Amino acid sequence: IYTGRRISAQEAKEYGLVEFVVPADLLEEKAIEIADRIANNGPIAVRLAKEAISNGIQVDLHTGLQMEKQAYEGVIHTKDRLEGLQAFKEKRKPMYKGE
Repeated sequence: IYTGRRISAQEAKEYGLVEFVVPADLLEEKAIEIADRIANNGPIAVRLAKEAISNGIQVDLHTGLQMEKQAYEGVIHTKDRLEGLQAFKEKRKPMYKGE
């Protein structure tokens, strides 16, 4: 960024700036795949993770870790967490309800 040098998509992936590199004709398919993976997770956990990430980049490390801890504590006592554990134990897909 500071040098203004353009980099390829592959370089961006190697540097950790992006997670996936796909051909243009597969972009929509990959985006839908990622969205489906996110949607299959517990909605409370996803919401709290999103909040922690969005807010955590604006604060110092200690405060960011506290935010992460609060997010975890917001999930630990939910029915969704118990459902996730039970589904794992039973080797089945969890049925999250946002509770």
